[in-house]
Amino acid sequence: MGWRTPVLVVCPINPFEWPVKASVAKYAVRSLTGAYKDSHYRTVYFHNSGPAAEQAYHKYWNAIANAVDAFRKKKNVFVIIAATEAVGRASGESDCGETGRSAGAHFGRVQHV
Repeated sequence: MGWRTPVLVVCPINPFEWPVKASVAKYAVRSLTGAYKDSHYRTVYFHNSGPAAEQAYHKYWNAIANAVDAFRKKKNVFVIIAATEAVGRASGESDCGETGRSAGAHFGRVQHV
């Protein structure tokens, strides 16, 4: 008894959101109107965002999906996507399905104690 299938753990990040930059103007607009919610990091800091960053990020996810597909054709593995930050977890959940692949990925919340 027990688990016998090898596990492939994929730990994606969003490298296109970094570095964060300070913007007092964005912070003021965010405080007054709620704009820039998706790119807000902390206090006056905001992630890199926009169409170019989004396009690069989608290419990144497709490259990950292609690599996992290629590996799975050679090896029988159970795929897990593990995000080390809330940003990575959210992006994995929203973008993994856009690749059109069923990689057997499972998402769950890890609680830090």
